[in-house]
Amino acid sequence: MLLVDERARDSDLNKAVRRLRMQGQHEVLIHELKKDGDAEKHVRAAFDGAAMSPAEKTIHVFVACGGDATVNAVAGALIGCAAPKNCCMAVVPRGPGPHDFATFLNLPLNATEALDIAANGDSEPIDIGLLNKSQVFLNMVVAGFAAELDPNDEAAAAPEAYYPALATIISPSKDTVTAEGCRDDRQTTEINGALALLAVGNGAHFSGANLDDGLLEVLYAMDLSNEQAELLAQGLATGSNSTNLQQDMHSMHVPWLEVHAPGGLQLRVDGQVLFEEDVRFEVLQRRLRLAMPSGANQARPSRRDLIQQARMTRHARSISDSSRGSGKNA
Repeated sequence: MLLVDERARDSDLNKAVRRLRMQGQHEVLIHELKKDGDAEKHVRAAFDGAAMSPAEKTIHVFVACGGDATVNAVAGALIGCAAPKNCCMAVVPRGPGPHDFATFLNLPLNATEALDIAANGDSEPIDIGLLNKSQVFLNMVVAGFAAELDPNDEAAAAPEAYYPALATIISPSKDTVTAEGCRDDRQTTEINGALALLAVGNGAHFSGANLDDGLLEVLYAMDLSNEQAELLAQGLATGSNSTNLQQDMHSMHVPWLEVHAPGGLQLRVDGQVLFEEDVRFEVLQRRLRLAMPSGANQARPSRRDLIQQARMTRHARSISDSSRGSGKNA
């Protein structure tokens, strides 16, 4: 089943679907997503239909066709509908961006190639990030300077326009291992200060992270001087990866994380914007199978790359088609 952002339906995708149907090995269903909740409506209908009628064909792969927000909506629908763990999700990057998750997986931007991976490629179980028990994320959640930057503003951001939020970060303590070799998450570490930047992710775009290890990678910057804050804001706005900027960052590798900000935090979650005062991040380990190119789960970019990824909303990439709008029927 292809779940397609209505802005992502173009002639290239239609040609890819026709080619797949002509191969005769797969039945392809297409539903356009026009409003919030459409992804869950179609996913739930598919599961309910299979449960009520033994003759109903089982849908093996749900393909998110669109940008990060579409990927998030489809993953959220699968988790919200309690999809079986052998259910597979795939991604075909199309239409307006950002397409960061597809980029991190090294998925081809060519619709035919991406759809071929969805239909015939290998799949692996991956972790699903969970924010406040209900909001899923596959890619990265950012707060602070990076969350407040306008992705449509190409001008350099003015550092004085951004203010760090007073916050408390609570995480499991390091090296808290019991005699049986299991981690004891009851012991915690608390960090208080002015939070300038927070990035929480679960993917190969984080140095040292796996998509299936049950852990989150966290990057943060707190209690910066005025000069450091200015350099950080300028770096995030311009893409600078200076040594000083990297030294202001701290990281941790944890199964869960809580952030309490009495004044509230603006968050970007897979391209969507939320505002929360209390946030808990956790992981549903190996919860969903994902079709991906070979080796996508072993990518290991450097910390330099990681800082660049914290700017993920700055330059949303769009996939354009000169014949877009022609031939809406696949």
